[in-house]
Amino acid sequence: METSTVGETDSFYDFEGLPIINKLDYQLSSGILCLPNAQENFPSPEELANVDVNYLASCCKLGYRSQWIVSLAQDIVEHKIQFSKLEEICNGSTLYSYDELDKELSGIHGFGPFTRAYILMCMGFYHKIPTDSETIRHLKQFHSIKNCTVRTSRKNLEKIYGKYAPFQFLAYWFEMWTCYEEIFGKMTQMPPSNYQLITGTNMKVSEIKK
Repeated sequence: METSTVGETDSFYDFEGLPIINKLDYQLSSGILCLPNAQENFPSPEELANVDVNYLASCCKLGYRSQWIVSLAQDIVEHKIQFSKLEEICNGSTLYSYDELDKELSGIHGFGPFTRAYILMCMGFYHKIPTDSETIRHLKQFHSIKNCTVRTSRKNLEKIYGKYAPFQFLAYWFEMWTCYEEIFGKMTQMPPSNYQLITGTNMKVSEIKK
């Protein structure tokens, strides 16, 4: 099993390693960000491609990443990013197709190793666990691995989740999300305005019962 970590090129993640898209999703679900002519809860590439960068940065607090999000949406609208090609490569979900998809995604500005691994997980590849500060926090807090670092995390993750291959990420995510709900309560029972509270930064307890 491999891991991918947040790096300088992972500009679609914030300092906690959380997807920038989560911030955008929160602003939309809470009604803070209102895009003209929006048809769904989340904006389409066509809608985002026409959003003023400064407006997006101000409403969603995305900083310089706002320009990258708008540019990504514009590239999709202008067919510079070929989803059909990605879908064709993805057919079969083999390790070979994973490597090919990773190579294709690496050509998109702002898509570093961690971002690509997360996207590929969303496409159905669960054998790799994207590793960031939140992964390290979970290993330290839940599994009591005191000296865990990004460099040692691969061995730790393999030891804990390797038995679930090829679904290591699903086992890891289920375990971590269970921890979140023990602290914050069921997400299905909380208002959207509280979604932003569910981060590792707010995990104040010193130990979580396994």
